[in-house]
Amino acid sequence: MSFDGPAEEGRGRALDAQAREVADSLQVKTWALIHSASPAQMQDALQRARTHYIYVTDGARTLAWGGPIWNYPPSYWGTDADPRSERGCLRRVQAGAACD
Repeated sequence: MSFDGPAEEGRGRALDAQAREVADSLQVKTWALIHSASPAQMQDALQRARTHYIYVTDGARTLAWGGPIWNYPPSYWGTDADPRSERGCLRRVQAGAACD
């Protein structure tokens, strides 16, 4: 894990190319978990990411241990009812159906 925190604090640290290079040399995968991100901050984080994996959500941390924010997909993924959204696709795959 290279970063776990709110979008505004993660701009420099979570997206550090040097950290990625060190991790690659050690054959370690890097992660960034970013919360409290607006749709624009999410797009910025995804474009600037230097980690192997990144998860960005608009949920806000409410509890010291992380709370439930990582248990729910971001609201900007769409709704379960919209079959064209990422969230709708996820629900269809979980039910054994294919995404279009």
